[in-house]
Amino acid sequence: MSVEIRLLSGKSVTYEDGRTDTEIRAYRYKIHGSGALVVQCTTTKNDSDGYAVDYTDTVDVFGPAAWEKVSGDD
Repeated sequence: MSVEIRLLSGKSVTYEDGRTDTEIRAYRYKIHGSGALVVQCTTTKNDSDGYAVDYTDTVDVFGPAAWEKVSGDD
């Protein structure tokens, strides 16, 4: 599932899950106690031995005064 964020400015930001021949990307969000919204992407790739390996990176952070609504996987 993708993550969609509506900002206070009225703009929407969307992070779409995706798949290619070599990797799978899945986006998730977390809301911290401060109200900050963090979007993370987990990428699954096969290593040189053929085992699936996950890498998770933070791709965006929105301060509590920047966003008003979020939907998707948390």
